[in-house]
Amino acid sequence: MQPDPYMALFTVISFTTLGFGAVILSLVTLMATGSRLWSVILAISTLLAGAYIWFEIDPLGMFPTGLGLVALLIALKKPRRQSNG
Repeated sequence: MQPDPYMALFTVISFTTLGFGAVILSLVTLMATGSRLWSVILAISTLLAGAYIWFEIDPLGMFPTGLGLVALLIALKKPRRQSNG
């Protein structure tokens, strides 16, 4: 059974927005002090949900998948050390 095209588009738009939120949270966590655990969890969930959408619902699911991957890479990056000077 093929999903309704509008529902598929709404799903892609929703999870793409979630992916942007994951990227922003990862950047905030990288720049400031904070727990990286939440940004890693959100990035992984966005990545998995985007992959499911991509393979099962609509090929446009590659956008949330890519954003989840970018967010995960940013979240796992080592933060810069603050120089005391």
